[in-house]
Amino acid sequence: MRKTVYVILALCCFIIKTYSINRPYYHFKQLSIKEGLPTSITSLYDDKNGSLWVGTTQGIYRFNGEKIKKYNLPDLLRKNSHYINDIFGENEERIWAVTSQGISYYEYEKDSLQIFLRHNKPVKTSIIATEGSKLLIPVTDTLLVYEKELKHSKAIPLKTTGIRIIKMEPFDSTHYLIINNAWKIKLINIQEK
Repeated sequence: MRKTVYVILALCCFIIKTYSINRPYYHFKQLSIKEGLPTSITSLYDDKNGSLWVGTTQGIYRFNGEKIKKYNLPDLLRKNSHYINDIFGENEERIWAVTSQGISYYEYEKDSLQIFLRHNKPVKTSIIATEGSKLLIPVTDTLLVYEKELKHSKAIPLKTTGIRIIKMEPFDSTHYLIINNAWKIKLINIQEK
């Protein structure tokens, strides 16, 4: 009887080991308030280094796989709110944070968020898009186009007053399909001078 129990136990161990070898192992880590993350998450972005950027109602956080670090928004963007509307990466060069007060970008060399200015004022937008090495930033009545080094290259007028782009999707190599705040769909040429 004892021998039979040992044989069955050994057989069970062998089956479990054989079955587990063929199955991939997944490791999950739950991030919560205990680790320092606020409860209201608004956006997520996974960067080229494997860090997870988390936009919240209380600011922007980065999880590098081991710990969470909070990044303070530049002073001009912290008026009345730390709410992050969106986070995204642009050709893996910069991480962008969109707020209601303006946009900022993360500089890897400085390990901090920098405010994005135009005419010495924060650029306010709800979305940012990329086209090759160009950065497309829609503001009221205009689509701003910047080169990779954040050098302004052109401003494309939207030909209507008070219109803001709320969604942009590439249509072809020179056109974007947009939805504006009047809920109209339009096709714009990003090559216009």
